[in-house]
Amino acid sequence: MDTRRQVEEWLQHSRRIVEDVLPGLLDERDELMRRALNAEDEVTRLTERAATLRDELARSKSEHEALLRRHTEIAESMGHAMAQLTQVFEPMKRMLGEAPPSS
Repeated sequence: MDTRRQVEEWLQHSRRIVEDVLPGLLDERDELMRRALNAEDEVTRLTERAATLRDELARSKSEHEALLRRHTEIAESMGHAMAQLTQVFEPMKRMLGEAPPSS
C-alpha cells in the first residue's frame, strides 16, 4: 500500500505542476520569445537607421568641404579683384593728390 500511496501523491503533485506551473511557464516563454523577436526587429531597424545616418553624414561632409573650397575660391577672387582695383585707382589717387586745389 505504501507504494500505491506514493504513486497517488506523485500523480497529484504532477497534476498540480501541469495545471498550475506549466501554463505560467509556457506564457512566460511565449512572452520572452515575443520580446526577443521585437528586440531583433528593433536591432534591424536601428542598424538600417545607422547606415542611413552614416550616408547622410558622408554626404553632408562632402557638401561642407565643397562649400569651403568655393568660399576659399571666392575669397581669393575677391583678393585679386581688390589688388587690381588698387592698381587701377593708385595712379588716379596720385594724380588727384598732385592737382592744385581749385579756388
